[in-house]
Amino acid sequence: MREDFKNVILSQSLKSEMNLEVAFETYNNWKNILDTIVLNFFDVLKEPLETELSRLSGTWSFELRQPLNRKSLLNIHLSNTNWEGLEFGIGDYDGDRVHFFVQYNTEVRMLLYSFITDRLGGRANLDIWFQRMDEPYNRWDNKLEGIIAIYKPDEFMEYTINKLLKLASIIEEFFSNAANQL
Repeated sequence: MREDFKNVILSQSLKSEMNLEVAFETYNNWKNILDTIVLNFFDVLKEPLETELSRLSGTWSFELRQPLNRKSLLNIHLSNTNWEGLEFGIGDYDGDRVHFFVQYNTEVRMLLYSFITDRLGGRANLDIWFQRMDEPYNRWDNKLEGIIAIYKPDEFMEYTINKLLKLASIIEEFFSNAANQL
């Protein structure tokens, strides 16, 4: 933030009791402001994503989840009836490293994670495949550019939909290849 802008905020906040109250309440409600931005983003993302994913097989479900640590609400989980035990989407479990993820709860998950990594990059551990989002989305809740990108989400929505569709296509290819090998 520019130093002159910080000075304007400070001087305006200290001009009156009402201004100080507005600054204090903004501070107290910052998490709610961010959560509302995410809820609005989820609302505008869901329909076009649903339309695009409907071109693939299966029935889709979408869920906005709150992680146990309550640091971030930007956790969008998608699942498909054809892929039992598998979820993928956007994860922000520690509040500062937003990523795309795939989680598959079976013994062949590492084969899937390797398959995705070969086609899309990213990394995997024993539980999850993940790939960090590009800046400014990666740190959406503590950088103004990231907050604005989700607040005015046209570019972010296109980026997110394209990446999630690519992931869904790769997962579908994996299961199709696996079915052909049986």
